[in-house]
Amino acid sequence: MRMLNRTGAEALLAGQGVPGPEIARVMTGFDVGKPLYEHPFWPRDVLYQLVRRPTANYPSPATGNWFGLAGMTSAGVAINDGLGGRGLVAFAVAAPFTALEGTAARFALDRGKGIGGAGGATQVYIPRALLGHLRAMGPAERW
Repeated sequence: MRMLNRTGAEALLAGQGVPGPEIARVMTGFDVGKPLYEHPFWPRDVLYQLVRRPTANYPSPATGNWFGLAGMTSAGVAINDGLGGRGLVAFAVAAPFTALEGTAARFALDRGKGIGGAGGATQVYIPRALLGHLRAMGPAERW
């Protein structure tokens, strides 16, 4: 794992094909006053995501870009369950990749967007181009 400053984190994202405006948005999700890392992931590593359950506004929830480590909580990664709730899903790393890891920033509660919470937990941002390196294993309580 390699420690990065903000400029290094933004360069990592750019190198992974994340467009400039999206890089700025991604960086707001991290507490940049805390360490940021380029974290290599390998087959057999497991990441977790709090996936939205279907609602009228989100009838077909899809895998997002934000993941956490074992033991993650919605408050720790500054999201909320929203109107339909969320389920913790385990994802196995199927092919090696590196991703940006850091501490979740605090966000004000916004039930419409499904964000809000204290933050402070470790989270990982994986660009869309790398999501194919993961395989959903199902509800985390099974793993």
